[in-house]
Amino acid sequence: MRKPTPQQLAALGWALLIFVLSSIPKLPTIPAGFRAIDKVAHFVEYFIFGILLAGAFAHSSEHRMARRTMFSAGFLGLTYAILDEIHQKFVPGRFAAAEDVVADALGLGVSLVVYHWWHQRYSRPTAIPKPSSDEALRSPQLGPSTGGEHAANMR
Repeated sequence: MRKPTPQQLAALGWALLIFVLSSIPKLPTIPAGFRAIDKVAHFVEYFIFGILLAGAFAHSSEHRMARRTMFSAGFLGLTYAILDEIHQKFVPGRFAAAEDVVADALGLGVSLVVYHWWHQRYSRPTAIPKPSSDEALRSPQLGPSTGGEHAANMR
């Protein structure tokens, strides 16, 4: 079994924080004029979670920005958001709300777009290693021809 990366541990830690916060039986009531703060909190909470998940999946695969990486991070994050709301349904004084899942999904989606954009803009391409002089001497090189002469020499 492989040791988890720091990125994976950060995503797991954030998931545990979400679970703990969702387990608090009764949150302070929000004044009527500030109800949108709850949705903004959900958005920010899952925006951060999405960034952490994308980093965790990107650092555990060879193709750091493959579509599969972004899909996996989004799918796991959305699944966790739905399960979090179901969990809240069983916590006294809390309830499940579809609007919260929508805010969570928007936070996840925006975070994955931002992560992808940031990665495309600021990550350095990995250098292709040059063969050592011994490898260059051992491997046959084809010149500008089609390689027919090389094949004839191999017989």
